[in-house]
Amino acid sequence: MRASLTVSPANSRADPARLANDAPVRQGGGASDPATANYHQRLKLNAMRQGRPWQLMHRLARATILALALAPPAALAQQPDEPRIATAPPAVATGFISTMSVRHLFVIESADLADTRQPGVRVRALAEMLRQDHRRALAALRQATAKASLPPHEDELGSRHQAELDALREHDVTTFGAAFIALQSEVNGETIAIVERYAARGKSRPLRNYARDLLPTLQRHDEALRQMR
Repeated sequence: MRASLTVSPANSRADPARLANDAPVRQGGGASDPATANYHQRLKLNAMRQGRPWQLMHRLARATILALALAPPAALAQQPDEPRIATAPPAVATGFISTMSVRHLFVIESADLADTRQPGVRVRALAEMLRQDHRRALAALRQATAKASLPPHEDELGSRHQAELDALREHDVTTFGAAFIALQSEVNGETIAIVERYAARGKSRPLRNYARDLLPTLQRHDEALRQMR
């Protein structure tokens, strides 16, 4: 005596995608696997209800599984309208902070060195102006860094500027002035280029404003150094 199959109205239009999600993952099992056999039986029943060949339903279900398996993780994990959240500070901004911090410190320390060499009234006046302006600029940089919610840079010179400062210490009163002016001219010119670039293209508004405010000061230093050469 054959058992009759009862079709429930609530399930009369089952979704092939839902069945695909229920498809068993075979670990070396064949058609005799009970889970696989049950899956095939469900596809046949659903095909009968919709008047479709069950082989077609089987192919649709397999295609759905394959599409989900090949989809990139980002497409599955993130909805189109989901906002992206930056979890790390921008590399360009942190690099700018580091570069400017080192340059401010270098000018301040080299100006302090000028006081010990007695290079002459004009050079000492120039060194004092550079020291005061770069101290204010360093304080402004720290404030802009805090507003941008970025980590501050440690107060230390890089290897290049430390080597330049060590070389400057080797000069005596007769050669210090010319070496100081030449070195400050080189560093100031490079700093102007860095600040101009960030003021025009920087992504962090507090740092961009800091760069724009600093630029006139650096240009004034450039003119003063030109007059000293």
